[in-house]
Amino acid sequence: MSAPIVATPVAVSERLVEATAALLERVTSNTATVLYASTGRDVRLEAPVTFPDGIGSGSLIVQLHAQESIVDFTLRLEHDRVFATPQRTPSPNRCFLNDYVASLTLAADVEDLPEEFVREVVSGVSAARYAVERHNREHPAPWFRIAVTVREDALV
Repeated sequence: MSAPIVATPVAVSERLVEATAALLERVTSNTATVLYASTGRDVRLEAPVTFPDGIGSGSLIVQLHAQESIVDFTLRLEHDRVFATPQRTPSPNRCFLNDYVASLTLAADVEDLPEEFVREVVSGVSAARYAVERHNREHPAPWFRIAVTVREDALV
């Protein structure tokens, strides 16, 4: 009887963390904060995001999780923006136009992000940040315009 194969736990490489931090800084123009879990298998990076209309705030968050021979990369744009009612008060409906999520699975020994993925993230985050402004520019009639505000329990 042969011994069971036990996968050696891998840690997220420092170079991949640096590449991810550079991506966040490129997209947000802000320095990313890096938070490590005690095992080195989980890394969370976060950078603040602003919106062009100045309403609300957000964070671009990346979670890197190493397991066996892969690293899962998940990026999401978290924000406190909701659709405004006609009275300009917060509705219970999140402004989904400003949402963005991207994910990727990498081999554990990869030390940089694929350039195509980087381009998609740069484009996607920009589109999400400017989505309300773009919608209102493309639909100038008052009944098509979207107004946003900050949700009352503004936790990002």
